[in-house]
Amino acid sequence: MTDKGPSMTTPASADVRCEILRAAATLFAAGGVSATSLDQIAAELGATKGKIYYHFGSKAELQTEVCKYSVRLMHMAVAPGFHAPGPPGDRLRRMARAHVLAMMCNRPYHRVVVQTYMGGSTSGASGTERAFLDDLIQMTDAYAAMFREVLAQGMEDGSMRRQNLSITLNSVLMMLNAPVFWYHPRPDETEAERNGIAEQVADMALGAVLSPAPG
Repeated sequence: MTDKGPSMTTPASADVRCEILRAAATLFAAGGVSATSLDQIAAELGATKGKIYYHFGSKAELQTEVCKYSVRLMHMAVAPGFHAPGPPGDRLRRMARAHVLAMMCNRPYHRVVVQTYMGGSTSGASGTERAFLDDLIQMTDAYAAMFREVLAQGMEDGSMRRQNLSITLNSVLMMLNAPVFWYHPRPDETEAERNGIAEQVADMALGAVLSPAPG
């Protein structure tokens, strides 16, 4: 697998890659990955398939890179809450709210992640495609590890219920990921309304883990 690391990517090239990823995410999310061709993505870009192939070796690679970009967007949004000072409950609330907002603002990318994970076996994938998928799994595991660590700290200090950590982690993330299935932005939607949705979903997720107040 060719590593297109920072040293090999100019700012202009990075902009083009983001442009391709954005077009692919939009079309994949709307019509499904299998039903979307590179010709359609090229038409969306107003370019030829050659522009896509210059940056991505196949549609499968493009799909995986859309998913990896989704995880990067989430990590950038949530990491400040993870690294912030304060008790685990406060940090988890900031992380949960940031997660939901990032998902709402970048919904097409996250829809592609859902399609990818629900796509079934990768037994027919090439070695390169499996390597890209392995990278994606490692990235999602590293992202989930931030939530796992804060949940474990909360269980340790008593601010969160002592429950099976893996079940708790997966359940919290499922709740925080739920808007990807039902959220559709309205043309007249305000920032306050989006924040309200994120606050409510975060409250519901925290309600499942926080220890009851004494008394």
